[in-house]
Amino acid sequence: VPGFQETFLALYAAFDAVGAKLLSAIARSLGLAPDWFVEPVIDGNSVMRLLHYPPVSPEAPGVRAGAHED
Repeated sequence: VPGFQETFLALYAAFDAVGAKLLSAIARSLGLAPDWFVEPVIDGNSVMRLLHYPPVSPEAPGVRAGAHED
């Protein structure tokens, strides 16, 4: 799909930037330096990935996990 890679790389970078801001806020709320989490996540802060689950008939038993909470 044209533009797919560029769009999702930009989206991932935006999510990563927001994550860094959240970690900085968490650090400050814990009385730590705002950059306290920078080093621990230097190689990445996320396991975000695109997943695709093809449509499955509602009558297909045991194909996917049932309702659950994360």
